[in-house]
Amino acid sequence: MAFLPVVLPRLRGVWLWAFRAMWCIALATALFSAIGATWVDAQHNAAIGPGWRTIGAREAGFGVRLFAPDARPWRVTGVWGPEAEALGVRAGDELIGINELSVNRMTSLAAIGLALGDHEGQSTRFLLRPADGVVRETTLVFHQSNVDLWYRGSGLSPLLIFLLRRIGYDVMTLVLLAASTILFLRRSDEAVAAAFSLGLCMIPIGPTIEFWAQINALGFYHVLAALPYIALLMVGCAFPDGRYWPPWTRFSLILVPAILLPAIFSATEYSQFTLFTAPAFIAVIVVLALRYRRLPQGVERQQFRWAAFGFSAGVTLLILRWPFAQLQGDLHPAPLSPWIDLAGSFLHALGYAVIGAGFGVALIKYRLYDAELLISRSTAITAMTLMLAGLWAASEKALETFLPNLVGQQFASLASIFGAGFAVVLVAAAHRPMQHFIEKRFHKGVYRLREELPKLLDTLVLRFDTKDLCTKVLNDIANDVRVTKAAILLRGKDNVGVAAEHGVDAGDLQSWIDARGEAPADGAAPSVFNVALPLNDPVMNENIGWLLVGPRPDGTTCNRDERAALAAVAPPIARAIATVQARDSRERR
Repeated sequence: MAFLPVVLPRLRGVWLWAFRAMWCIALATALFSAIGATWVDAQHNAAIGPGWRTIGAREAGFGVRLFAPDARPWRVTGVWGPEAEALGVRAGDELIGINELSVNRMTSLAAIGLALGDHEGQSTRFLLRPADGVVRETTLVFHQSNVDLWYRGSGLSPLLIFLLRRIGYDVMTLVLLAASTILFLRRSDEAVAAAFSLGLCMIPIGPTIEFWAQINALGFYHVLAALPYIALLMVGCAFPDGRYWPPWTRFSLILVPAILLPAIFSATEYSQFTLFTAPAFIAVIVVLALRYRRLPQGVERQQFRWAAFGFSAGVTLLILRWPFAQLQGDLHPAPLSPWIDLAGSFLHALGYAVIGAGFGVALIKYRLYDAELLISRSTAITAMTLMLAGLWAASEKALETFLPNLVGQQFASLASIFGAGFAVVLVAAAHRPMQHFIEKRFHKGVYRLREELPKLLDTLVLRFDTKDLCTKVLNDIANDVRVTKAAILLRGKDNVGVAAEHGVDAGDLQSWIDARGEAPADGAAPSVFNVALPLNDPVMNENIGWLLVGPRPDGTTCNRDERAALAAVAPPIARAIATVQARDSRERR
């Protein structure tokens, strides 16, 4: 199989123009799909749109909840309509037919929705198999009063929930198309970037089934919705530079389409096709994780971190759809029930948007060195949120057990209030230690700079002279904030000299010294250096020099946390340098 390249070639000539033509067609299709689906969802007539929208609008009219969690057979998971209750419909009854439609585990959401009635007084026959196994036919009538009961107290309506859901998917579309467009404009000749650009451009087609059903092109829709996953998996193991490692992973170029193209026609809807791709995505993640462990510090390693963050955060959001699906299946009329339905859709849209944004940033190489900052902040927020929810639920249940015995049953409702207060107090107390731990684990450079370097200076003062001290400190700073240029300038009797430098041309420093003269203005930074911090002797209360820090390898400046850490460590550095200078001066006398 020598014709399969280990390193994907750049797109040139006719191949580049063919890709650009495909991308433009995909962009137009994605935009028209999103606009068309938004228009369909804005209509009052639920009959024109299948899928989630249609079944959500119609099932409530019969006072029943139909669901198929975990790809199990379709079942009645909730009953609240008076007619359904009177006819003996029970939660747990298996749904095996609606009017002329035979229902099994492969029946799509759209087919279920379109088989149901959708206006006042319309009858629909349900073929149900209860727990005793005896199949019976039950006829239910659509009543608007059942729909009103479902949405009562929520502040939502069928039309509003459809529009909010579509807005969520439209925001996802904008994020993915923005990342795709930037990749297309900047790196369209790179095979991996081109494949990701095309894939991110086509993923938004998936949640637009309403539009494709309206134009009677569902078969074409199923193909288009599946193609982006095939494109991403074909080049996934070559991320980010186009080199397949291990070399045998290049066979994904033919195995992925050979396996997944036939699967398109066996999947009932695009969400089921994404489940078919799950094993392949897991394999790609394993390969990329092994490759990441072999990489030295540098741009490529940061690309992996951004991609890993986007993928892990996005997949986590998508995985949360599973508990939401379980919760959705057990919902009954309540003010929060429609909101839980809506939140499930937002999780789906947000998950894909985060994945696209992570890979887009990695391939664009924009602010690669902020990955750790984003990971640490996201981890902290997630940990605190989960802790708050867990403590609240646990303390509320505990208080419900013994509070009525202490103060009486009439005060049992206070359990939720006390539980919330208890959880907030514990989370507030744990916030700083948890933030400290997360920063130490995920934002190591800033942690070392702010916490460890000041302690180390006490030892360095005893072991080094001024020049060696400045060299050691500057190397630690350059490694922790990962900059390409840095310098420490010290004031002499008649001039300003270079005590230590890292990756800096002498001309850059000299031009800065000549331009600044005696001392730079507060907050001013030279063109080569993004951060210029004065070093002041705290004893003599005078300026002894400057700490200059330049850009990172991707050309971006230090982020806010790194600037804060540099500002915090500048006074201890100045104190250490002043101490060593004073000691050296005494020894020379």
